[in-house]
Order: sequence, then structure tokens, then C-alpha cells
Amino acid sequence: MKPKIYYSINTWISNFINKEYYNDLHYVYVAPCFNCKINPRSSNPSEIYSELKKDLEPTALDFHSSKIKSNRLGIVKGAIENFNKGIINESTKEIIIELSKKAELTLFKPLIYIIPAEMVKDKLLTPDFEMKAGLLSKEFIIENLKGNEFDIIKI
Repeated sequence: MKPKIYYSINTWISNFINKEYYNDLHYVYVAPCFNCKINPRSSNPSEIYSELKKDLEPTALDFHSSKIKSNRLGIVKGAIENFNKGIINESTKEIIIELSKKAELTLFKPLIYIIPAEMVKDKLLTPDFEMKAGLLSKEFIIENLKGNEFDIIKI
């Protein structure tokens, strides 16, 4: 059975950067279900969302959150790749890198992307085997998801 929706978890800061500096194009990992039991925690949208949410609880704000650290690194990696592709200039690259380093933890609030499958069926890429989180996991990459191709749920 083909999915009707794909799900992705992203942070507020990543979404802002994609809208502000990359013409509202988003690079996302997606899954065909919100709580894909076949996917390991690192590629299960429900688990990713829960972990980020827990790390940002006011009483337990986690300055060493692995999810936030990973997101910061992903933002830097994206800035370097987009600079190398000529999408952004040196100045913009440096701005994005500074944003990733100095952004307050609360800017890493998780957002749920709801992506209609029909809109992205021709954009789904299967990650190389070594990039997959699990042997049987259902996960895909969309390298150029447009802002008008998904909705955001903020909880």
C-alpha cells in the first residue's frame, strides 16, 4: 500500500534558514508513517520529535542534546554545500554558520512536516545503504522540497 503522506521532523531554525537563504527549498529525510516501528529511533519521526521536545523542556533544558548538536552540524554542512553549488555567497554562508553556532536552544523547537505523497512522488530518493538508519527502515530523502509542498504542525 502506497503512503498518502510522508512525515519529517525539522527544527524551527532550519526551517527559517531554508526560507530565508535557500529560496524556501528544504533538504529533508522523510518516512511514510509518523511512528514507523520498523525504523530505528534515529529515523522514526515520532521518536525524533519526542527527543527534541524532551531536550527543550524548560525544567530539563539539555545543553548537550545530541539532536540539537546534530542539527547545528547539519546546518553548517548545508551552508558549505550550498556555497559550493553557488546557491549562496561567502557572506551568506558565514551568516548561516554563525546562526547555527549562536542560536539559542529554544530555536531548535521541532516542527512536523506533513508532505502529501502525490506532490513529491518524483522527488523521493532512497539513501545509500550506509546512510540508512536501519537495515529495513523506510526512509527517503527529498533534496528540493518546496515550501508550498508541505504543511507544518507545531505542537
